[in-house]
Order: sequence, then structure tokens, then C-alpha cells
Amino acid sequence: MNFNQLIAKITPEIYQNLKTAVEIGRWPSGDKLTEEQQANSLQAVLAYEIHANIPDTERVGYIDRGRKKEKIFFKLPPAPSSTEEGEHKENPI
Repeated sequence: MNFNQLIAKITPEIYQNLKTAVEIGRWPSGDKLTEEQQANSLQAVLAYEIHANIPDTERVGYIDRGRKKEKIFFKLPPAPSSTEEGEHKENPI
């Protein structure tokens, strides 16, 4: 069985168990994942999300950049006007 066939056989329940295991670093039994198990499980989760057409907003690692742009934490002061001819700005450095 190749990798794509294996991914096609993953059920939503198996996907959720793998996803949780990757998130917390432990199997449902409580055993800790090895580095190899973590890497393989993450690869399977990501491949399943593409195979099953999971929406981007529900995928592992999704970052909603649109909301961050909408929030304004403070206002920047207006840009300084250009200096008149003959004047120069001092370099603050």
C-alpha cells in the first residue's frame, strides 16, 4: 500500500485522533509520540486535509491574517510634511 492509498483509508475519527496526538504529543492511550511518529502523523494529517477537502480555516496551522489587519491597536501619527527649500532634517542616528 502506498502513501496515497493509506491516506484514502483514513476515517474522520482516525484523522481527529492523529490531529489530537500531534497537538498534544501523546496518543489517546497517554503514551508519548516519538519524533518519528510526530513527523509521520503530521504528514498524514496534512495530506488527509487536502484529500478530504477540509476548509482552509479548519486545517492545521491556519492563520487568519484578515482579522489581524482589521484590529487597530493604536493610531500612527501623521507623516511629517516635507521640509521647505533650504532646510534640512537632522539624522536622528
